[in-house]
Amino acid sequence: MAPLTVEAKSGYALDETGEMNTLVVMAAIDGQPLDIVPTYLARTWCRPSTPRTPTTYIEWMYAEMMPRIRRQRLALFADIYLRPAARSHSIRRAAIWNALATWGSS
Repeated sequence: MAPLTVEAKSGYALDETGEMNTLVVMAAIDGQPLDIVPTYLARTWCRPSTPRTPTTYIEWMYAEMMPRIRRQRLALFADIYLRPAARSHSIRRAAIWNALATWGSS
């Protein structure tokens, strides 16, 4: 039987612990019985309970979370989800696009 490959995305925990746990689990089950292509899904909002503002959340993703994921080789790709309200915020959009543009260079 040929192996089955699936893409699995993180991005639903919206905090560092949850995101890292999701990616670590994907790595642990890769090849058992599926080949998993992990993708970090960067979202442009944070939980209401977080002490970060939306802008500082995006800055945190760009400066800390995405480099950590790349260093640990937990995701092959990064994806972005911009809520319609966030699309008009050039600062948020620029921060995410800069992060995605440098994804492969770290």
